[in-house]
Amino acid sequence: ERGKTGSVVTVGPGIAPEHHARLFDLILIVDHSSIDRSPEILLRLEREGLPLTTRVESSLVHRQRQVMTALAREAGREHRADWIVLLDADEFLVPANRSALESALTATPEQTPARVSLRTYVPTSLDDSAIRNPLERITHRRKTEGRRWWKVLVPAQIAGDERHVLTQGNHAV
Repeated sequence: ERGKTGSVVTVGPGIAPEHHARLFDLILIVDHSSIDRSPEILLRLEREGLPLTTRVESSLVHRQRQVMTALAREAGREHRADWIVLLDADEFLVPANRSALESALTATPEQTPARVSLRTYVPTSLDDSAIRNPLERITHRRKTEGRRWWKVLVPAQIAGDERHVLTQGNHAV
């Protein structure tokens, strides 16, 4: 069925699986050797029933392009996602709701990647840690994003095609 959304999300300090869980059927997270409490927090969220699965990437080399391309393929093949949304730890998809996201994706021509303008949040020591929702807690960001960066949303047919590889940063296929 067109419009069903799945997700691939990279993780680091500040990621918000709770926020993205309302938008996606599944969140696949890559924890690249974090040294904070991220693994413990992710395990707790998974036990609480959030639709997430965590992978640990322990390579000393940051192989984001290769790791995320492989994870996008897995999302399409093994988890049957129709769309794969690739985000970094400091990036949030902020549609009005899941229906708005599905409508936008359904309107995208078949086998064509979609893209969304990037909205980046930067955690600071001034953030109120008592506020659980990072979009309310993390308020530090530019008034305008300046140079426009985009994130790519990939249909499973493209993610599964070995000829296609994600760019570093998940900005294009």
